[in-house]
This record gives sequence, C-alpha cells and structure tokens, in this order.
Amino acid sequence: MINRLASRVGGDHVLRIAKRSSIDPRRAYATTPATDAPAEAFALTTRQAAKVETNRHGEPVAMQWRGRCAVVRYWGPERIETGWWRGRSVRRDAWWVELDNGARLWLHCDLRRRQWRVLVGRAAELGYAALAVTDRNSLAGVVRAYVAAKEAGLPLVVGAELTLAEAPTVVVWATDRASYGRLCRLLTTGLRRAEKGSCELRLDDLAENSAGLMVGVTLEEPAANLETLGAFRDLFGDRGFLLADAHRGGDDRSRLAAFAALSQRSGLPMVASGDVHYHAPERRLLHDVLTAIRLGETIEAADGAELLPNGERCLRSREDLARLFRDWPDALARTAEIAERCRFSLDELRFEYPEELAPVGKTELAWLTELTQQGAEGRYPEGVPEKVRQQIDHELRLIAKLRYEAYFLTVWDLVRFARSRGILCQGRGSAANSAVCYCLG
Repeated sequence: MINRLASRVGGDHVLRIAKRSSIDPRRAYATTPATDAPAEAFALTTRQAAKVETNRHGEPVAMQWRGRCAVVRYWGPERIETGWWRGRSVRRDAWWVELDNGARLWLHCDLRRRQWRVLVGRAAELGYAALAVTDRNSLAGVVRAYVAAKEAGLPLVVGAELTLAEAPTVVVWATDRASYGRLCRLLTTGLRRAEKGSCELRLDDLAENSAGLMVGVTLEEPAANLETLGAFRDLFGDRGFLLADAHRGGDDRSRLAAFAALSQRSGLPMVASGDVHYHAPERRLLHDVLTAIRLGETIEAADGAELLPNGERCLRSREDLARLFRDWPDALARTAEIAERCRFSLDELRFEYPEELAPVGKTELAWLTELTQQGAEGRYPEGVPEKVRQQIDHELRLIAKLRYEAYFLTVWDLVRFARSRGILCQGRGSAANSAVCYCLG
C-alpha cells in the first residue's frame, strides 16, 4: 500500500509518525517518509553489532557488522516502550540505519544513554591528553567513565567535588591507591552524617585525610577570605590550587584577572577549570530538566541561579581554551601537571577481605588446597580417581588466577557454621558442578 501511494503522489508525500527520544515535547514526534524505514529491515542488538561508532551528538556514523561499515543514512531514535499491560516495563530506542554495503538494519539500543562514551569520545576528538571525573560528593560515575576512557585510550583522573561546611567547595583528585582510599573514606564520613542526597564535611575532615590528595579550591566569584585560602595552602602545599573558570558571561577577562590576583595574594597557583557538565552546548536543555527534577520544580519555576545561564559548561577545543587563557598560559599548563601527577587507575583496585581466613603461616590458596584434598579423601575413601584429581587441580588453578580463594574459604566457613547449627545448605548453579565445592562439603 505504501509503495502504491508513493508511486502516485511521490515518496516525500507519504509520511509516518515516528516517536523520538527527546525531552522537548515539540520534538517527541516527527513525520518521516514512510518508504525510508521498511518493516523488513534486519534487527540487530548492540551485542550483535560489535562496536557502534557515534559522533559528538551520540548519532551512529559507523558500526562493526560483517566488517566495518559506514552509516549512509539513519532515522531515529524512535522510542519503543510497553505499557501497563506488561509485568515488566520495557523501554528502548531503535535506530534505522542504512550501511554503505547496502544493508538496512534496525539497531535496538539507546545510543544517547552512552553518556560517558560520548563525553570521553568528545574529549579524545578534541585532542585532550586526559580527562578528570569529579562528581559532586560522589564517585558514582567513575566506573563507567573508566570503562569508556580505557576503550578510547584516554587517561582518566579520578576525583570528586566535595561540599564543605563553612569553607569553599573543593575538587579533590587521587594521586595513588592510598589517596583514593582516603577519598572514599571522606565521602563515607560525609554521607553518613547527612540525610540522603546530602553530604556534610568539614575542613577538619579533609585535613585528616589529605595525604596524597590534590585539591583545587572553587569559588563562585574571585573573592574569598585569604585566611581560609591560606589554610588550604598550608595543608596541601604544592598539591593545592585555585580553580578559575569563565563561560562567556560578558566579563571573562576581568573575572580571570581577578582570579589571577587572588592567586598571587593567597599563594595558591591558578589552574584553568572547565566546570564541565556535558559534552556539547545542545545538552544544556537536558541538564536544565535534570536540575528541575532534583529541585522538585518545573523548569519555568526553577530558580535562575540553579539553571545555567548558557551552554558553555561543555568540553571546549584546545584553541578556544588557549584564547581564553592567553594572558595566563601557566594556568593551562598546570592542568597537564595535575594529570601527570594523578596516576591512580581503577586497575589497581582489588577486593580486600577485612581479616585473614587462613591459619598463621599459610596462604589462602594453600589452606584452600589442603581443605579440598582432605574433603576429596573423605568423599573417595578408596582413593581419589585421576579424572577427579585433574578436575580439582584445574579448578584450583582457575581460582588462583581469578584470586577467588578468599571467597571459597568464606563460603566454606559459612556452610560449616550452618551445619553446626542444623541449618540446611544447598548448592546452586555452577557450585553444584564444581569438584572443589563438592570436596569442601
């Protein structure tokens, strides 16, 4: 029917309604040529497409499917969601793409939700040497940012923005594994003190956990008590800085000059700061919506001081930053210095049990091996079959490789305790098919 209509009146005049993924009601629906997205297009999930390359707006430009293919045309995203009749709500976005090899596909994914990949990708596109992640009173975004940065080959500086009582807000960066632990301890302290959604920290808390951390003092305006800034200088020494930002507010030159003067008086070196909230200016509207949701208000009713005045809290080109800080080149150079000194990576993290699970003088692997051998002798009193012994050795090597010895010992201890109290235990999943688990009881 569609083809017959298109042949009579022209394809551009036969339209369909497409539901778009947009926070703007005016853009939630769009009319598109009905002939451009045939229903017979092959459907792909993101797992079937090995890698989807996107531009700075999160739109597909190429993908790995039977080799690398460029996207010639696309429509989307079109929102697909279920209603109340489904027990479990399902919502996803679909892109219709035509590749340069002639294939037409429905790609079932929400490319716009890959926020960290888009942000990191934009930073790499702009030639950044590193990217810092500093969520407010949180490390919630660090893991996703780490995965995206590792895929892009971009060094990641891990930190957080801390709200202090009776002191300026600070941005804190971890230089090594120990300082990352102190940052986590700081956040735990502040979040426990306050109600959910808030954090309560004092300068004394920061002082107790300052070793190895680098700090940047942030100010809404370049005016502050020199005694307070001096406290940060004395506490952090060459690890303390004054962050300066400007976002085309009409007074950028005078604002940065005032920050430079304050830096001279306080003894805290000035560092160029982006105060980045999103990767591109057009994401400001989404940020406003999220801010209004956090405040529990409509966008119209939200306080103007809470909503950003323009879209300049985005990643900027290096040329743009060089022009903005042309009179203060050292402020830009110090960003590279901070990135060079903050070498901590999430690769260094390993789960650490709070106490040793093996007897004194024995490693956890040795103790687990001994317990397994004892259990095997009990299970096979006439001798452990060679096939079983090989399976046990294979599993123990795998456990050692994955460093799961403590986990197996913990479960063994729990089962032993439960049986001593007459509590039923039952193995499930892969444990029911494990020779080590069988021998441990």
